[in-house]
Amino acid sequence: MGADVLIVDDSELMRGMLREIVSDRFTVVDEAENGKEAVEKVLAASPTVVLMDMVMPEVDGVEATGVIKRRKPEIQIVFCTSVDQQSRMRDAIDAGADGYVLKPFEEEMIVEAIEDVI
Repeated sequence: MGADVLIVDDSELMRGMLREIVSDRFTVVDEAENGKEAVEKVLAASPTVVLMDMVMPEVDGVEATGVIKRRKPEIQIVFCTSVDQQSRMRDAIDAGADGYVLKPFEEEMIVEAIEDVI
């Protein structure tokens, strides 16, 4: 099944790596480097899935997820976050996250996480 994916991470290197992994199976519609940009791009493009980082400048992933889910609850949000942020996953789930993958991850884990929510 296809999915349009928005990649959100403040690291350009991580966005590039995720794009490379995801673009083999899904359509990457855009990228954002913080939660504020993510909300704007979701409202403009309505991707199927957002791959969301937790810790970012301006607006973090948890806050952005809450805004996105209030405005467009049908959009699936999968967090890609580091093990040291695992304690904040409860906040992300409360905000509406549909899944998560812990960094460092293997490529197939990202694909499976997206397939699990679409």
